[in-house]
Amino acid sequence: MLVAGGHGGMMLKDTDIYGLVELLGQASGLNSPLAAKKQFLLDGLCALIGAEAWSWSRTASPGGGHRAVERASGGDRALLARPAPSQAGKRALTFSQLSDGAASTILFLRRPSRPAFTDREKLLARMACEEIPWLHELPRELPAARVAPRLSPRLRETRDHLLAGLSYREISRRMGLSPNTVHGYVKELYRHYGQHSRATLITRLTGTNRTD
Repeated sequence: MLVAGGHGGMMLKDTDIYGLVELLGQASGLNSPLAAKKQFLLDGLCALIGAEAWSWSRTASPGGGHRAVERASGGDRALLARPAPSQAGKRALTFSQLSDGAASTILFLRRPSRPAFTDREKLLARMACEEIPWLHELPRELPAARVAPRLSPRLRETRDHLLAGLSYREISRRMGLSPNTVHGYVKELYRHYGQHSRATLITRLTGTNRTD
């Protein structure tokens, strides 16, 4: 579950969490192949952290060799085509995940003339790349999600509070609503996403099996 916390005492603002959760909800609701979901989500992450290009690659090492299994990219392709040294330093963010003998790597880049990524931007990107496992999967490993009608602003706000880890009482206080009204909104969210509990709703939206 996404929480408003970070590494080394760094904290994200509520608007950062809500922006990330909203983006994830939109990506998860796309009735598209996994490759299109990744494109949508990584384009959105670039906008959230002010990156200008991204790339994703999955490589395997069968029999000691090294070969690319799948690649994708977005944003400024010319920036991605620069020599490797220009991709190092404070204007590049790289996140990798290893599993079953394969490595998945996501890279975000800025031009050398731009400021370095801030700690907040680094943390926001890290949360997405570490907490959304289907960003690292091959297309055959994730079926397309169903398209659902667009949620009302109140339901989206309730959903975002749930994913941020707030209790019903805290949501009620933040939204200025009665606990009964919040409970009704939560039931609507369950129907909307075809789920029956908070735990399964979080699983549906984040693509994880975490229930805490």
